[in-house]
Amino acid sequence: MRSSLMRERFVMGLGLCFHRYIRCLKPNFTKTPNNYDSEYILEQLNYLGIVDLVKIKQSGYPVNYNFQEFVNKYKILVNFKGKVTIE
Repeated sequence: MRSSLMRERFVMGLGLCFHRYIRCLKPNFTKTPNNYDSEYILEQLNYLGIVDLVKIKQSGYPVNYNFQEFVNKYKILVNFKGKVTIE
C-alpha cells in the first residue's frame, strides 16, 4: 500500500516538472580514467546532434520557443485558423 502511494506521488511530481534530458558521453572505449579519445567523443557529439545544434546557435538562431509560442508565431505559414493548446 505504501509503495503504491509513493509511486503515485512520484508520477504526479514528474508531471509537474519541466523535463530536461542529460546526454552522457563516454570518454573512451575502455572506461579508464584520464584517457580521452577525441575522435570517439566527437563521434558521440555528432550522433546526438550536438554539433548541429551548436552550428545552428552560432548561425544566429539562439532562441528556443516552447511549443505554444512556436505555434502562435508560425501558424500563419500553414494557414491554420484554430487555436492549438498543449494538453
